[in-house]
Amino acid sequence: MSAGSRGTSIRPLGKILEAIGEPVYVVTRDGRFEYFNRAALEWLGCESQPLLDWKPSPDRDPASAIDALALSLQPPKILRRGRPISQPIAPRVETLQGPASREMLFIPLGETAVEFVVAVGDCHWSGEASAESIDLVSLSRQLAAIRQQYPRLNQLGPLVGASGAAEHLRRQASLAAECSSNVFLVGRSGCGGDQLALAIHRRPTESPSAWSSLTPIDCALMDAELLEAALSPVIARLGGSSTARATVLLRNLDRLAVEAQSPLRQRLAEFGSRLRCISLSELSVAQCLRSEHLDGDLIYRLATLEIAVPSLTQRIVDLPLIVQFLIERRAKPNQIIDGISRPALDLLSTYPWPGDFDELDAAIRNSMRESGSPVIQPQHLPLAIRSYTPPDPAATADDRPIDLDRLLARIERELIDRALERSDGNRAEAARRLGISRSRLLRRIDDSDDSTEAEG
Repeated sequence: MSAGSRGTSIRPLGKILEAIGEPVYVVTRDGRFEYFNRAALEWLGCESQPLLDWKPSPDRDPASAIDALALSLQPPKILRRGRPISQPIAPRVETLQGPASREMLFIPLGETAVEFVVAVGDCHWSGEASAESIDLVSLSRQLAAIRQQYPRLNQLGPLVGASGAAEHLRRQASLAAECSSNVFLVGRSGCGGDQLALAIHRRPTESPSAWSSLTPIDCALMDAELLEAALSPVIARLGGSSTARATVLLRNLDRLAVEAQSPLRQRLAEFGSRLRCISLSELSVAQCLRSEHLDGDLIYRLATLEIAVPSLTQRIVDLPLIVQFLIERRAKPNQIIDGISRPALDLLSTYPWPGDFDELDAAIRNSMRESGSPVIQPQHLPLAIRSYTPPDPAATADDRPIDLDRLLARIERELIDRALERSDGNRAEAARRLGISRSRLLRRIDDSDDSTEAEG
């Protein structure tokens, strides 16, 4: 098998790299492959031309074997000029036993910016790096592992994370993507439900053309007539062919008008499994069934598989990975941003995220535009995040209403008890110490005893 290369710019280097016994390949800064030596092609078990002809796309989903293989060979996003990074690469191929994982050393080349990246097998980089850089490399490795384990879900930020909640969510999303059942996604507004629905809609066992595009419908805006109008293209497609199938994304299902619920239930009964619904709701299935304005039979039909989407504040441990994923995802080819600084990440970790994942995504995009350095700093974050101050638990407790009469009564009784103790129970002496008459002291003691009995 001969080594593969393209163009004249790589040939002088190729003559040297061909003599190396370890796998070597070269990638341009925009992700295109320029060269594979003989050892690399033998390792991958494929010809070079399909990879050399492959063109990257920002939101490409690995629909074909060549897409999956090419994406798995890409260098880490955090590469900067003059800073090699070692990272394990597990090529994805459609064989019973794919090529073994190898530790690849990615070496960035370029005078002012990264123009080419040379990947050399079974090499390690022992150069010095800051603690912050080590963290970024670790995050990049974890993201690579998630992408390799879930290749069909590698574009979905809400599924990123190392926590048990994130892993459980990925497994549920993969299960939902494998079947054609209706799915009920439960989560707060902004939880990334649209992206999760897209991941579930892209069935890994079928080609992308097997299912139609995902049709979104905002149920909060629908009455019966508007719902029929919104569903008309889907109904026409399903009615025109007995084998056609379609998926509808029902946003805000828990806010669907009462008069629109019966028509939707009828359409589900009419087309059966050929009409698949992925519903988004802030109410769980149990809460929807208890609701007076929601049709229980409709909810049962739509909730074949219920998936609870945890909020960002419930999985704050996943925030570093999610942020790194968003930075790598949003970075433009000419934009050099490695990651986020620890002080900036601390600010993100204490923020309550009322807009959940969608708000975080918008915040990272804004910060990347504001940043002029390789690492996002606190001053690059949106003002709402920079200026947020977590509530003080002690101050919150002090803000509770005070029962002044009860507080004064307790203080008075404590003073009386102290005076009686110092007077050895002599009430006349206690009254003298308190500066009141004996009769007044007795009335105060009786009133205090009556209040204690009432509270008991």
